Amino acid sequence: MSTIDELIAEHCPAGVPFKTLGEVGTFVRGNGLQKKDLIDDGVGAIHYGQVFTVYGTATTETKSFVDPAFATRLRKAKPGDLVIATTSENDVDVCKAVAWLGESDIAISGDAFVYQHSLDPLYVAYYFQTEAFQGQKRKFISGTKDAEKESINDDVVFEIELIKQVEVNVDHILTLVQAFRDSIGNSDREMDALMQIRRAVDSSPSLRNKSDLILQFVDSVSITGDTSEDWKIFVATKRDAELDSLIAEEALKADETKTFVANAFRDGSVPTAGTAITRILPPASRFSPGGDHGAKKQRVLDKLSEFFNRYFGLV
Repeated sequence: MSTIDELIAEHCPAGVPFKTLGEVGTFVRGNGLQKKDLIDDGVGAIHYGQVFTVYGTATTETKSFVDPAFATRLRKAKPGDLVIATTSENDVDVCKAVAWLGESDIAISGDAFVYQHSLDPLYVAYYFQTEAFQGQKRKFISGTKDAEKESINDDVVFEIELIKQVEVNVDHILTLVQAFRDSIGNSDREMDALMQIRRAVDSSPSLRNKSDLILQFVDSVSITGDTSEDWKIFVATKRDAELDSLIAEEALKADETKTFVANAFRDGSVPTAGTAITRILPPASRFSPGGDHGAKKQRVLDKLSEFFNRYFGLV
């Protein structure tokens, strides 16, 4: 009988339950924080790349900080939470975890998850280093969908319900664009960086309808500049131009349409019911068949929904 078995027999004679990570905690993805946002003072912050380059199993202090005003818009890790990197250039560092044991909440980047739980944070952080976890993790990142039970310390079994795949988001793409920008002038590195961007976009269902925008942006970047700010300006310019084109094509009321779209981005969806959509349509001709107005309304809704899905979440 192993030491673990002896402890279970002594303290838990009825046995112990086996739980998935999803049953005993919650995964929350970070948002909006990029490497360029890190400063030397302010609210503590951990960028996903620092999880496997700076920190060990646990930390009570952060190396970097963000502006307090900016921090109000970011998701946080609370004391006792784990910060988990979900993106890396190698399989080993994917899902590397650090337990945050400081005294206040800290901001985390978009390619990191916070694991909120009521367990001993050091225990969970050490568990993420075990071969049991690594073995199950490899199944997920290689595309296997079925989680299998793995042994910890020979006898205690956990089931893992973790992220099935690394989600590629805009923050990650901008990190790759910065790498491309840094490689300009070195043809081999430049081509490799460009291929990484293409592969990342192709692997993300949520970004495929934005791939032309991303690649146009890559073509437009110069060797200098702020990638994040350049992206915001690029997206705003493209978005305004496409909306103006849609308004002209469908003869919509310009001011009303722009207000309609702004409200959709604010609320997170395009309203399909109510009178808001009718206010942006041109007056119906009295000589038009009755069904034309309904067809026009649906066509405009379809185009606005496509426009919304193309630009929502890009900045």
